Amino acid sequence: MPLLRPKNCRLNEKDCGVDFEVEIDGRNWKAFITFEYVASLYPANPDRIRAVSQSSYITRKVAERIRVGDLEPIFLSSTMFPS
Repeated sequence: MPLLRPKNCRLNEKDCGVDFEVEIDGRNWKAFITFEYVASLYPANPDRIRAVSQSSYITRKVAERIRVGDLEPIFLSSTMFPS
């Protein structure tokens, strides 16, 4: 079963990122991704909300963090997933 894309994406200017939710194994998870990481993943897309909401890759990264035991909110940054 393919993973769903992020939903309820909203800018979080205070923490310099995007808050969002993803459904994994029938459960909704709250997550956050930094603006820096969004820009490194999708440099051609200046619309951060659109980039996050259309990314199944980000959902896979959240699933990875859940598997290693991270708790909500799941935090994603470029330092966690070097190129």
